[in-house]
Amino acid sequence: TTVVANVQNVSLTYGRQKPLDAYSANTGNVVLRYPTGYTTPNALFVTGTWLRISVRLGTSGTYRQLFVGRITDAMVQYGIPYSGGVGNADFVTLSCEGNFAAFGRVQGNSYAMTAGTLSAQAGQCATQTGLNISTTSAFGGTQPFPATTISGTWGDWVNRAVLTMNGKLIDISDGILMVN
Repeated sequence: TTVVANVQNVSLTYGRQKPLDAYSANTGNVVLRYPTGYTTPNALFVTGTWLRISVRLGTSGTYRQLFVGRITDAMVQYGIPYSGGVGNADFVTLSCEGNFAAFGRVQGNSYAMTAGTLSAQAGQCATQTGLNISTTSAFGGTQPFPATTISGTWGDWVNRAVLTMNGKLIDISDGILMVN
């Protein structure tokens, strides 16, 4: 784990606006002062690198995870260099997205999903997409779901399943989790 300093701003968008809205991919921007970026760039600030944003509760409290996802873009804004070094006005903005975004990019290609519990169908989704999707045992372990054809994206299917169960969608470190 690498902890970065000089964080100036964190902006996150995740979840949904209203209980019956479809989920959107979690997204965020992190702005950091980047005083040594010109002379020694941080090799971790590249597309695809995992990013976790946490906050500490109090001065000695536990850390609470706010966001997990991957960097989608790194934009450096260089300040005015001064004689003999780099100006202190250099910044890097890291754009990132949560794991659910990957499900929205994978087409269902008219896959014929067999009837079964939500947990069983989530297993079919994981097999077809190569992405990790989990459910809690209390959520979808016994609820039967009908057979369906996945004609849109797998993200569309996940949204329908979560809305049908009146559940929630959470990005976890290696995929997504559907819970009630």
